[in-house]
Amino acid sequence: MQREKTLEWPIQIIPANNLKKQDQEEVFELCERAFGEDLRIYFQAFINPLHFIVWDKGVIVGHACIIERWLQVAENKAMRTAYIEAVATDPKYQKMGIGTALMKETIKVAKSDLFEIGGLCPDPVDFYLKLGWQLWKGPLNYRKDGRLYESPKDEQAMIYRLPKTPQLDIKRPLSIEWRSGPEVW
Repeated sequence: MQREKTLEWPIQIIPANNLKKQDQEEVFELCERAFGEDLRIYFQAFINPLHFIVWDKGVIVGHACIIERWLQVAENKAMRTAYIEAVATDPKYQKMGIGTALMKETIKVAKSDLFEIGGLCPDPVDFYLKLGWQLWKGPLNYRKDGRLYESPKDEQAMIYRLPKTPQLDIKRPLSIEWRSGPEVW
């Protein structure tokens, strides 16, 4: 059965403190259906996420969020980063444009005066490449307690150049601040 692609999905943007408990649970359940694992522990590391939600018939079928993080290229100053997390579409609604619509909306918000760059840990890479994201080619590190640590070799990061993004060499080392939880990126 061929799915009809829908080009327009209304997206509601909800700050973390305005997200109802029931809706938060629904987001957790959506992420579990989409990723096959419970992501509650990941969400505990998100500080003040801005949620982007797609509803269909009163049910959450798509989600993404922006959290503020700080990416730093080599010894340059750290950049205020619109870090995209928990991009999920209900499996029954995949390939209908929801993920793309969510990503376009997160970028629109990221282009505000607040952020210098967009960042994320990609899966799958190709989905983000087609939306203008760049895979970081240099080594990945994290910053903790004033020191720099090497990230696991299997980690990947992508960036999205915003109007305030300075010139960057994507082959240089890139670091991000440490956060508690199962993944630093």
